[in-house]
Amino acid sequence: MAVEIERKFLVQSDAWRDGVSRTLRLRQAYVGGGDRCSVRVRISDTEAWLGLKGRVRGASRLEFEYGIPVDDADVIFEHLCSGDRIEKLRHIVPWQGHEWEVDEFRGPNQGLVLAEIELDSENETFVAPPWLGHEVTLDVRYYNSQLARNPWPQWVDASLADALIAAASDAGPWRDAANTREPSMLKASPRNFTPPFPTSAWPASGVRQEPSRAARKARSAATAVSVATQFEPFG
Repeated sequence: MAVEIERKFLVQSDAWRDGVSRTLRLRQAYVGGGDRCSVRVRISDTEAWLGLKGRVRGASRLEFEYGIPVDDADVIFEHLCSGDRIEKLRHIVPWQGHEWEVDEFRGPNQGLVLAEIELDSENETFVAPPWLGHEVTLDVRYYNSQLARNPWPQWVDASLADALIAAASDAGPWRDAANTREPSMLKASPRNFTPPFPTSAWPASGVRQEPSRAARKARSAATAVSVATQFEPFG
């Protein structure tokens, strides 16, 4: 049985670009599905796949993917899929024993960048790269199936986006639950994740400061969006 265990994050800088090993241009659309799964066709420059994804449970879900001829995929894409499409560049970024997939969206979702990591088990640990931002694994708005139907610019708050960027700059690099400045060894379970919005900002000197206005605003906003639906039929 094919079980995908994946965690999804925003990014807080372009530093990931320095580590890109290869890039794929992808387009995908949805053939259909029901209450239990989605059916997706995905096409790169030289390959194509038909994929089925089941309901999300935390960071895990059933996933089955099969290679198909590109010519067939083009016909499915144009004639059998809904009009909701995803276009993106997928950058592969190796980091500390794992491969990160950094998706740079194009088309209706222009401007959105997401980083994903696939894990072998719910208990697997990984080193978070310094450019990693807020986790959105449980935020259904960032699922590809949702972004296809409801693109990011239609619901993102521009002022919130500015605040998140400012807060990330104020807070400095990734920190773990102890507010250390070193990259964290994180458990795979989203329950154990501490987003990069600490209760106080820590400058390079290590001296504690009160959070900036932007950091407070971003933390409040992050708390508000954390109550979004946590179980989506498919992603």
